[in-house]
Amino acid sequence: MSERFVLATHNPGKVREMREILSELGLEVLAPEDVGVTVDVEETGATFAENAMLKAKAICELTGLPAIGDDSGLCVNALNGGPGVYSARYGGADITDEQRNKLLLESVKGQGTRDAHFTCAIVCAFPNGDEITAEGRCDGVISYIPMGTGGFGYDPVFNYPPKLKTFAQMTPEEKSEISHRGKALRAFAEKLGAYLSELAWKELEEEKAQQEPAPEASEDAEESADAAPEVAETPQPVPDENPPSVAARHLPPEGGDTEASASQEDAAPEVTESAEESPDAAPEASESAEESPDAAPEVSEDAEKSPDADAVTEEADAVETPESVTETTPEVTEGAEESADAAPDNAEASEDAETPDGAEHHPHKKKRKRKKHH
Repeated sequence: MSERFVLATHNPGKVREMREILSELGLEVLAPEDVGVTVDVEETGATFAENAMLKAKAICELTGLPAIGDDSGLCVNALNGGPGVYSARYGGADITDEQRNKLLLESVKGQGTRDAHFTCAIVCAFPNGDEITAEGRCDGVISYIPMGTGGFGYDPVFNYPPKLKTFAQMTPEEKSEISHRGKALRAFAEKLGAYLSELAWKELEEEKAQQEPAPEASEDAEESADAAPEVAETPQPVPDENPPSVAARHLPPEGGDTEASASQEDAAPEVTESAEESPDAAPEASESAEESPDAAPEVSEDAEKSPDADAVTEEADAVETPESVTETTPEVTEGAEESADAAPDNAEASEDAETPDGAEHHPHKKKRKRKKHH
């Protein structure tokens, strides 16, 4: 961005004023003749801002540098806002400022209001097409007679009530503080400073973007290299340290046909319970055995006659009983050991119950068994 700006005016006072404002930003302000341009732009806009834009764009195109144009004027309410954008040509282009002021005072004489305001618009046009616009306004009234010798244009007849002075009666510092032009210049300087800061930041970001692609590519490559080992290091399945035994492989699957196993498992506690109950039944069996001494030999003879049947039963149990039933055997054994003393009597009683022929049945024994089941 160039630090040189061209001001589209041939007024030395305006050039000096703009230089003082923009010097705080470190910018250099040039007049058109400083860059070899002497073109006068025709002000055909309907507003102050439009006229200022016409001037700025014309100088920018001719010089290739940022150009600043401005336009200002006096707006009187009694004249429907006139002279307005025609302030510089009010009453004709060939009359003096003194003659224009006299014409203005004659025009507002006898009007109900003498309110008026000054307006200033400043526009900067840049070679890249960007634009900045700022405006300022100062309200006052039209005096009855010209007062003061300072300033220019309509300053002698524009009265600022808060100070009870016309612009022509103020020092340049007082006027700059409250004038439409001073307000517009300060607003323009603030906007221009913000624009230049943003533009410099964008240029810096673009320079970084042009320098950063290579490092970013290398960083991506490093990240992919770090990720490679993670893909390679896929966890391997751990072999089972306790494989199922051959017997377990032949067991029926869970949820399958296990009704026989379940029935046998449910029956195991009953056997245990019966074994636990047998100590109480032992005395009864002994009493019955004592009462029927002659029946005992017959039972034992029948037991001796059928050794093959017991062997067949043991083989069937060994084949059909699954591992789950085998696990319950110790409980039955423990129950059987607890009733070791009662076993002979129970055996005789059970044989007595199983013998279909030749066994004597005692009524009192049946009654005791019924009581036990209840």
